Amino acid sequence: TDALGNVTISQHNSVSMSSAQTIFGQQAMFMSDFNQAVSFDPANTFDVGTGDYTVGMWFYPTQFTSYDRLFVTDPYENASPLRIYNHNGTIQVYVETSDGDNIHDLILSHYLGNAASAENQWVHIMVHRDSGTTKLYINGTEEDSTTDSYTITSSNTVVLGADVDRGGTGVKGYISDFFWTEEAVSFSQADFTPGTAEPITFHSGNPSITSFSTSATSVDNSGDTVTLSWNVSGETKLELLKYISGILSSTEDVLGLSSKTVTITQTGSYKLRTTNDNGVVDSSSLN
Repeated sequence: TDALGNVTISQHNSVSMSSAQTIFGQQAMFMSDFNQAVSFDPANTFDVGTGDYTVGMWFYPTQFTSYDRLFVTDPYENASPLRIYNHNGTIQVYVETSDGDNIHDLILSHYLGNAASAENQWVHIMVHRDSGTTKLYINGTEEDSTTDSYTITSSNTVVLGADVDRGGTGVKGYISDFFWTEEAVSFSQADFTPGTAEPITFHSGNPSITSFSTSATSVDNSGDTVTLSWNVSGETKLELLKYISGILSSTEDVLGLSSKTVTITQTGSYKLRTTNDNGVVDSSSLN
């Protein structure tokens, strides 16, 4: 788990860790029956009200049935819950919207496939609310979005893998890399193929540029080179922008680099642009 601080995790009904199916590391949480789950305490850790949050996990279902509970923060009515289901191969997100009936409402959904095509394989599920807009991501791709207003409060029994009663209403399969945070995080994911998948890299807030410098501010001859160097953080995209006479001349992808040697053939300037899902930051110009 991520960003859960001192939360206590309790096991229920012989839920176990298994190495039979893993996405990262040595083991994954395994539910061989629909009543097996883990719970989190204190439950009010998940009370974000109307604020931002992100929750996600890798899920390997071994059997689809109706309204299998993946993650719930409370009962389905009169409790302002967040509830994520796998309903016969469709990922569904329920909350109590501001419609006055105090019964949970379906706000997001995405069909993974039928049992033959979607069981017994890993899928990444993430739900993310940012400034009132909630999105469902499947394998890193946005699949549904809503601006419905809702509150997550008074969390009482927070359960991963089943419903609040840990009855026969949960999922069968494996869960790995579950996380929760009270931020609308952005993330980069190089590969969602289970055999080569990489852990999610989280970025909270805007990217930043700590430094951007050049090895020389002038050259003696056309064709000479200078080295541009930088220190950035929180980026999912990084570009080097070249300007001639104040007009953008070229843009080069430099993600993963910390310096670049450039050939000077005419007077110009350079900027560094760093981007993630939260925003874009430009450096000052190097002339």
